Amino acid sequence: MRRTLNVCCCIFAMAGATVREAPASEVIAKIVVAIDGDTVVAKTSSSTITVRLEGIDAPEKGQPSGPESREALRSLLVNKQVVLKTSGTDKYGRTLATILLDGNNINLKMVSDGLAWHYKQYSKDEDLAKAEAEARTGEKGLWVEKNPTAPWDFRHPPAKPAIAPPEKTVAVPVVTPPATANSLVTVPKAEPIVKASASATNSKSGSFKESEAEKAYEKANGVEVVHRKDGSTYERRQAGSSSPAEKAKPSSSSAPTSSKGKSSYKESAAEKAYEKATGKEVVHKKDGTTYERKARSKK
Repeated sequence: MRRTLNVCCCIFAMAGATVREAPASEVIAKIVVAIDGDTVVAKTSSSTITVRLEGIDAPEKGQPSGPESREALRSLLVNKQVVLKTSGTDKYGRTLATILLDGNNINLKMVSDGLAWHYKQYSKDEDLAKAEAEARTGEKGLWVEKNPTAPWDFRHPPAKPAIAPPEKTVAVPVVTPPATANSLVTVPKAEPIVKASASATNSKSGSFKESEAEKAYEKANGVEVVHRKDGSTYERRQAGSSSPAEKAKPSSSSAPTSSKGKSSYKESAAEKAYEKATGKEVVHKKDGTTYERKARSKK
């Protein structure tokens, strides 16, 4: 009996030496589908899971090098048994893992061949950073382009600065304000105002040019229109002339000058007839006024 137990123990010991048990963070799986350059579907002993290759980001299907990246990963892994070194899940429920194929790090290989970026936003892995720098320098894979668009920028393009719409131009009507007390107003020149004043300028001798209407007015009324230097006017009786009223009823004054005596005044026919009818003599002063006196008897 004792011998039988020893044999059994030896058999179980030998069997344990041939079976490999993975650590709790490692899963043995078979890759069945490559979705893109950084995501695969794997089948484990208990379930089928979606695996996201940790620390890398491959071009999307709609990007340059996207199809090439997916095809490279498919050729490497599909229908192959691999070891998944898991670290958890992402927000979409995918298992985050580094995939080992025959001991080779497939995540690192994808970056070294220029088929994926080092996903620096979520990984500080120095080996991945070094592999990307070397792929850039060697212009491998997607780095043939000078400035390829990173997949995170492709998925979420940076917001463009907002451009303000052009300002609308509004035509404002020009309104002319009404004239006020302070506004400059053009006033038509007033007719001459007749009033007596000193320092007058005679229209006959001054620089003022008489109009035809003024000449006619002077002739009809027996007056002379005098223009001052300030622009105003007044009128005075012309020397040696009388108005119709004066002819009808002469006024008296001092310092007489007889119309019969030596004078430059020439009697009109009407005045002669008036003197003959009334028996009076019309006397003209030097200032232009007249008066009458009894006619002198002839010797």
